[in-house]
Amino acid sequence: MTRHTARTVREAPAEARQEAVRRWCGTHRTRIAEMVGALVQVPTTAPDEPAAHALLTGYLLGAGLWAEIQKPHPGLTEHPDYTAPFLPGAPAPRDNMRAGLRAGDTLPTVLFSVHTDVVPPDGHPEPWSGRFDGTRIHGRGSADTKNNIVMVVEALRCLRELGLAPRANVLVDLVSDEEAGGTGALSTILHGCPVDEVVVLEPTGLRVHHGHRGCVGFEITASGTTGHMGSAADRQGPVERCLRAVDRLRAVEERWLDEASTTPGFIGVARPLQLNISGITADSWHGSIPSSCTLRASLGYLPPRDRDRARAEITAAVLDPAGRSDGLALHWRGIGNDGYVGDAEGATARRLRDAARTAGVDPGSPQAWHVSCDARLYARHTSAETVVFGGGELALAHSDHESVDIDQVLAGVHVLVEFLAADGG
Repeated sequence: MTRHTARTVREAPAEARQEAVRRWCGTHRTRIAEMVGALVQVPTTAPDEPAAHALLTGYLLGAGLWAEIQKPHPGLTEHPDYTAPFLPGAPAPRDNMRAGLRAGDTLPTVLFSVHTDVVPPDGHPEPWSGRFDGTRIHGRGSADTKNNIVMVVEALRCLRELGLAPRANVLVDLVSDEEAGGTGALSTILHGCPVDEVVVLEPTGLRVHHGHRGCVGFEITASGTTGHMGSAADRQGPVERCLRAVDRLRAVEERWLDEASTTPGFIGVARPLQLNISGITADSWHGSIPSSCTLRASLGYLPPRDRDRARAEITAAVLDPAGRSDGLALHWRGIGNDGYVGDAEGATARRLRDAARTAGVDPGSPQAWHVSCDARLYARHTSAETVVFGGGELALAHSDHESVDIDQVLAGVHVLVEFLAADGG
């Protein structure tokens, strides 16, 4: 774009700016889709997030940002919010990236946090293809959440190329290990996070959320005496006792869901917390009693209930129902994410919702998100107002047909341009 055209956009009314942003997005549609696809083509299932750092460094520098690799903070593993490894191989903390764009010494700082890790491909037929079919980009991480890396970078590129002054300095955290507890985000925070606003980018379908639920992971183990099925003195073996524990967990879930109807931030949210049974293991000969059964699960909960209280209530329900333990053992293994609820009418939440409406996007009603993510770490450990927002649909995340609509990504670019542009353009 010529200097004259950039000056015209900068000095034009808001309607002209919006049209210029839409034209810019249309011009770069295929390039932006291909960049999302290029990131998808790099498998970054933990612990392989650093495999994308070379591609990301070139991309960030090419868009006019500075970028650096950040080692895990030396105090990370001793921090009370550190999540011990529970993935296969127990991977150690990995490097993260921090990038940014400085606009002025007296301006506030907005931080965008987006994770680079993805869940395993499972049954996705083309997990690393990054194929763009003209409408959607396909592959693992396309929706959750590599499209959001591209979305924020392209918003900054658009601001620069249209000659629009940003209202704030910008930092971008590209973090590891979000799917397994958030150690990457915690590490970057411990390195220093002097920011005024935080936007955690996740697949919210471009809806703006001012908080999210918490979630705890755990394993339940039932033990018994192995032997021939004909010798069983008790009708309830280890498998049945684990299944009875599921019934008790469902009762906890239902009780917490009943409370949700009056919980600030979650009123009117459909199913704001969930019990998920992710695995059950008991292997024996078809005519034999297994010696043990292990059930793996996670259960969401809502603030103001915190992690310790949630765990205590789960323990009471599973291990001591009516004074019976049923020979069960409970181990806290997996994520231990607290929830948080911010101010629905906070300046950042309002500005982002207004930006969405200006860009022709429905930001949704002011609600917290029914999923947990790294936002709770920024809300707890910085003084910045923290919101959750991003492209991609949650229903497609982690699925065997994960993909993202390029037009939604471009709409997100427009929202972030409006969010970051100085008043008056």
